[in-house]
Amino acid sequence: MTKDFNELASRSSDCPSRQGVHVQSDPSMVLALLLVILVCPFTLAGTLYVNANGLNPVPPFTDWSSAATNIQDAIEVANVGDRILVTNGVYRFGGRTTESTQSNRVALVKGVSVVSINGPKVTFIEGAMGPDGASVLWGDRLIYFGSNSVRCAYVGSNSILSGFRLTNGFTIEAGLGGGVWCDGSGIVSNCVLTGNSAFFQGGGAYGGKLYNCTLSNNSAIWGGGARLAKVWNCVFTANFAFENGGAANQCEVYNCTISGNSAGEYAGGVWDCAVYNSIVYHNGTGGDYYTYSYGSFDHSCTFPIPSRGVGNISEDPLFVDLAGGNLRLQSNSPCVNSGNNAFVSGATDMDGRPRIISGTVDMGAYEFQPGVSGEFLGWLQQYALPTDGTADAIDSDGDDRNNWEEWRSGTDPANALSVLRLLTPLQTGSDLVLRWPSVTNRTYFLERSTSLNGQLQFLPLAAGLTGGSAMTTYTDTNAMNSGILFYRIGVE
Repeated sequence: MTKDFNELASRSSDCPSRQGVHVQSDPSMVLALLLVILVCPFTLAGTLYVNANGLNPVPPFTDWSSAATNIQDAIEVANVGDRILVTNGVYRFGGRTTESTQSNRVALVKGVSVVSINGPKVTFIEGAMGPDGASVLWGDRLIYFGSNSVRCAYVGSNSILSGFRLTNGFTIEAGLGGGVWCDGSGIVSNCVLTGNSAFFQGGGAYGGKLYNCTLSNNSAIWGGGARLAKVWNCVFTANFAFENGGAANQCEVYNCTISGNSAGEYAGGVWDCAVYNSIVYHNGTGGDYYTYSYGSFDHSCTFPIPSRGVGNISEDPLFVDLAGGNLRLQSNSPCVNSGNNAFVSGATDMDGRPRIISGTVDMGAYEFQPGVSGEFLGWLQQYALPTDGTADAIDSDGDDRNNWEEWRSGTDPANALSVLRLLTPLQTGSDLVLRWPSVTNRTYFLERSTSLNGQLQFLPLAAGLTGGSAMTTYTDTNAMNSGILFYRIGVE
């Protein structure tokens, strides 16, 4: 018995209350000590709650009725390993200073997880330009900063920030990470980092690990989107570097799509990055269109073809709609099945759909999904609907048409009155005028049946009918002399 107890004690030496325990010969004392030893290692992490519109914040914020109204209040009373759940709202109050003088709206300083329950479409963390804001002309643009400026988030060691929109973050002079500053073990996932600015490095993000994030319209001298970070399944668009690395500067980049970024001097896409399974295309600098400088590429798509790395291609990636911002792949894209599975991390792509479809991973943040149109996925994103497949067959507005049918019809999935249907026809003599709500970028077909006996036998009546801006009509001549008729409308 004494031998077993000693072994347990040595395995539990991280519990301060165990030190200096003397083993007694009394069996009851040994049993009591054994019970204490066994309890210590199994302390459970807690959950805290945050609601920007809460009415009764009471520490330690252990349920929604007593939720904190700003995130930092919950972090301050949390323990290492706790999870903090945050509901919808704009979080622009509270904060904590790090790096001596840099203020942060949210500072994860305790090894906690801060998670939005409904995602970045409805949950915002906002930084701020300080009242003493200043600017300096760098090239032909202004860099804004201020000693009282507020970064969106600081993600310390072993901390996780997930599911937020980080925006309007700024730094002090020579500051790092306008949207977020991350420790090497800090993680940012499923976030949108947009409209942030760092005076020096990492306009959107500096350091850490980023998964399934969108970085857009951020700026810094080095690394408009990110600097010294590791990124997986991320999309970079419209970021700007005053000097180099419009999207990323000295980052590790895995299965990312980087397009439409720019720099004041060179490397509108990436500067001195290690790039794997990614697309770095259609980026530019001030006077030319060199999308990258230095670094290495492996199984990636960029132009011109890199001199370092293997498995690279330089053909146009053939996005679904480059001008419209839909950077998913067309079925004939050279990036489909052209990556290297050894560089894959995670089972899903940026949309939350399967990452490897036909045995070999695609290049870029989005995996081509056979049977699922990239236009449809972009449409779901446009209407803030889940792109992971859970919303495809859902009737979002209760009009008896699921989201896929709404997309095919060009109707609004959030408006039950926007639905493809035949309206009450109008009689003109012996003719029947059929009417339906329509859109200009669809063509329609009509079918007709004369009987409801057994299975309806619809036959083609008209096809190639171009939609009008509000209503389309078709006249079925002499229909009133044909007995009972049944019609149906469809999209070609």
